[in-house]
Amino acid sequence: MSLESIEIQNYRSISQVKLEPCGDFNVLIGRNNSGKSNLLSCIEAFYSSIKPEVINTNARIHILRRREIENYLLSPPANIRHLASRMRSANNKPFVAPTDDVFRSQEEEAAEQLKQLAIWKRIASVTCRPLYPADEDRNIPADKDAAIERATAMLAPVRASTDSAIAEVTRVCEEAINAVEHEWATRKLDIVPGSAILDEVYKRYGFRYDKMRDGIGVASQMDESEIDKELRDFIRVLGNSRL
Repeated sequence: MSLESIEIQNYRSISQVKLEPCGDFNVLIGRNNSGKSNLLSCIEAFYSSIKPEVINTNARIHILRRREIENYLLSPPANIRHLASRMRSANNKPFVAPTDDVFRSQEEEAAEQLKQLAIWKRIASVTCRPLYPADEDRNIPADKDAAIERATAMLAPVRASTDSAIAEVTRVCEEAINAVEHEWATRKLDIVPGSAILDEVYKRYGFRYDKMRDGIGVASQMDESEIDKELRDFIRVLGNSRL
């Protein structure tokens, strides 16, 4: 079974989205909290509701464990090589390259500085979800009073959802803080946005980290042994599926 098109309405943060056509291999690209994970969650829920014999055994959804793709690009050797390349392109001045251990230490320091950002990202992913009024009546209101009545009725559930979310803010914040604290010692470089970590480190060398430009540059500098096993295995699965 393959997906030819996807249309989602009123699922979590997604008001409406349609993707067409869907090929054999699809990549979702978007800013943080734009709904990428919710789209995958919806597809996963769809497949979960279908009898197993209907689904092709090769169909799968894999959600990577780290915060974003940049968290898989924190390789010190690859970033040092990329910074050296940027330095040559910028001013041709000699680049005093840090050791791998020094660069990793700088990443760790940046993560510590950005701990509150990691906490806020978790809070915002819950409290900042957009709420959309649903107009299920396809008939046009007959007059002004009917329009006011219908619009008010549409907004009432949104207000109720907002009031409910406000009542849960303290709990959401406490849960986010506890979740980050629980993982911090062992996974800080996974849960702080990798692009923010690299931006802080790159500032030390007179640059800013840009996802589109530098992400490609760092990835191109990585040897296979420098790619995280989770991502390496995933890439191999994709490669095999294309054969």
